[in-house]
Amino acid sequence: MLFDLEECVSIIPGETSRDYSEFTGVVSTQSFADITIVGDHLYRNDPFANPHSCTPGVLEGTQGMCVSARRTCDYQPLTNKSVNFDIRVVPLGEEPVHLRELNFYELAPEMYTFINGESGVNGYPTLYGVRVLRDGREIFRSTENPTSQGWSLESFVFEESDDFTIAEPATFTFMLLGYCAVSNLPGFKVWDLDEISVVFEGPEQPNGGVVTGGPFEFCQDDQQDFLSGLTLTDNVGPNSQWLITDHTGVIVALTNDPTTIDFNEFEIGECFVSHLSFANDVTGVRLGGNIADIQGCFGMSNFVSIRRSAVEAGELSGGPFSFCVDDDPDFVEGVILTGQSGGSGVWVVTDDERNIIALPTSPEAFDFDLVGPGVCSLWNLSFIGSVSGIQVGGNLDNIVGCFDLSNPVIVERLLSGDVCADSTMDMDTMMMDMDTMTMDMDTMTMDMDTMTMDMDTMMMDMDTMAMDTSMTTMVEGGLIAVVDTESISSPLCSGDGVADEIDFTLAGNVGMSSVWIITDDQNIITDLPGDPPFNFENSGNGVSRVWHLSSNGGISGLGFGLPLSGLSGDLNLSNSITVEHVGVNGGTIDGLGFDFCID
Repeated sequence: MLFDLEECVSIIPGETSRDYSEFTGVVSTQSFADITIVGDHLYRNDPFANPHSCTPGVLEGTQGMCVSARRTCDYQPLTNKSVNFDIRVVPLGEEPVHLRELNFYELAPEMYTFINGESGVNGYPTLYGVRVLRDGREIFRSTENPTSQGWSLESFVFEESDDFTIAEPATFTFMLLGYCAVSNLPGFKVWDLDEISVVFEGPEQPNGGVVTGGPFEFCQDDQQDFLSGLTLTDNVGPNSQWLITDHTGVIVALTNDPTTIDFNEFEIGECFVSHLSFANDVTGVRLGGNIADIQGCFGMSNFVSIRRSAVEAGELSGGPFSFCVDDDPDFVEGVILTGQSGGSGVWVVTDDERNIIALPTSPEAFDFDLVGPGVCSLWNLSFIGSVSGIQVGGNLDNIVGCFDLSNPVIVERLLSGDVCADSTMDMDTMMMDMDTMTMDMDTMTMDMDTMTMDMDTMMMDMDTMAMDTSMTTMVEGGLIAVVDTESISSPLCSGDGVADEIDFTLAGNVGMSSVWIITDDQNIITDLPGDPPFNFENSGNGVSRVWHLSSNGGISGLGFGLPLSGLSGDLNLSNSITVEHVGVNGGTIDGLGFDFCID
C-alpha cells in the first residue's frame, strides 16, 4: 500500500488546505487478504484547525505534504496534529496475515517552502513519533526519533507477534507526529512527509525483498542513464521479476536486471523500480497492466523513485550584430527568446572559444564595447537542479548538470569597416587644401619654404587618436541609494503578510558583470536577488545589508552562506544600505479541545 502524495492541492484562501481527500493510496491486490484504505485517504483530526500545504517532494518536480508540528517536547498520543490513515485487512484463507513494515520519507527543513506560496525560516520539529493501533488498541509506539534536515527514509519493521498477526478481520490505524519544535524561532513549525507505504505478508508468502539505492534523478539529453548502486535483499520466492511502473502503477517495463535499462529512453516524469517474487499461479504481470491487477501468490518490494527531467533553453531571434570598438556604449536590441521551458534561466556572453565573459541580467543590459575587438556569442542557458560551472571565467564545455543552451546570437566588434565609417575622421576634411593655404607670393614675398607647413606635423597622428583597446577596463561597484528614504526610516514588519518592497537606484557602476547582494549584519551572503525592488517580507528578525558588485572576469567566493571577505577577482563593491526588520507571528494555539457542562 502506497501514498505517494503527488496529488497534493492547497490554495489559500480557500478550503483545499483543510481537505485531505486528494491523498488517496494505491493497494496492490493480494491473494491472501482483502486490503482496503478506510475512507480512501489519509486524514488529520479537526482539519479546520490542522490544514496542510504542499511542498517539493523527495525528487525535484514531485510533491510532498507539509503539516504543522506540535510545539512541546512531550509526546501526546491523543493530539489532533498527527497524520493518520486506517487500513482494513480481511484474510482470505485459513492462514494468518502478518503486518511487516511501515516506510515513509520525512523532512524537518530549516527553511519551509510552500508550492505556489511563501517560504521562510522554519521552527522545525526535532523529534517525531509513530503510533499503531489495532481495532483502537495501541500495539506499537516509537517516540523521540530524531528528524532530519534533508529528506530521510524511515523504516519500521514489526516483529512477528500476536499483535501483528491477522487471523480475523482487523483495522489498523497509523499515526505520524512531528513534535518538539525549535523553541527560539517564531513562525511556522512545519514537518514534511512523502512516499508513505505499508507492507503486509501472507502465509508462506513470497517476499519481494527490500530494494536499496536511489532515489535517482536523470536529465533528458543524449547520454545514457543507467541505475547504479541498486541492491536487493531478503527476497523469497521461486520466481523473480523486476518491474518499472509509472506513478499510477502501470507497468512500463519488465526486466531481469534493472541496471541494464537506459532510462534516457523513457518519458519525462517519475517512475518506480520494484521487485516481485511470486509462485507459478500469478497473473497480470504484463506490459501495460497495473500492479493493482496482479493476482495470485506473490510479494512485492518497496518502490524506489526514478525522476526524469527535461529543460529547453528555447530559440533566440535577433541579430547578428556588428559594433565598432570606440568609446560609445554598444547594446543589442530586439533579441527575443521563445520556446523556453522548465527550470531556471540565465543569460551568458562568451568569446569565440566559449569562455564566459559576462552573465548579464538581460540581453540589453550588457555593453559590448567593454570587451574589445573580436566575436562574441549571446546565449540563453536553462537548467534544473544543481549545476556547476556557470561563472565568469568558466567555459560552456565545463558546465556540469541538467541544462540546455539556446542557439547563439553573434555579436562582432570591429576596429574598421562600414560599421566604423561614421566614427572615422575623413582625412580630406582634416587636411587643409594646400591650394587655398598657399598665399600669393607676389603680395606676400614670404619664402614658400618657410610658409609651407609640414604636413606630417599638421595632421594628427591617427594612431594616437585611435582608442587603445588594450587598456585595462575600470571596475566600479557604483553608488546605491534608496528611492524612498522614508521606507527604511523605521524597522520593517516582517511576516505580517504585507509585502515589504524597497526600491534602490544605482549610479556610477562600471564593469562587464553586475550582481546585487544581500547580507546579514555579519556580512554573510543571504540572497543574490535580481534587479530591485527587493521584498524583505520573509526576512524575520534582524538586519540586512544591500550591496552592488561589479566585476571584470571570474569571481570566486560568491554564494549563499559565504562571507563578503572571501570574494576574490577583478571586482569592486558599492556602498551598503542597512535595512532593519522585525519578525512577527501570531503563534500556534495547541490543545486537545475542551468540554464544559452547562450548569
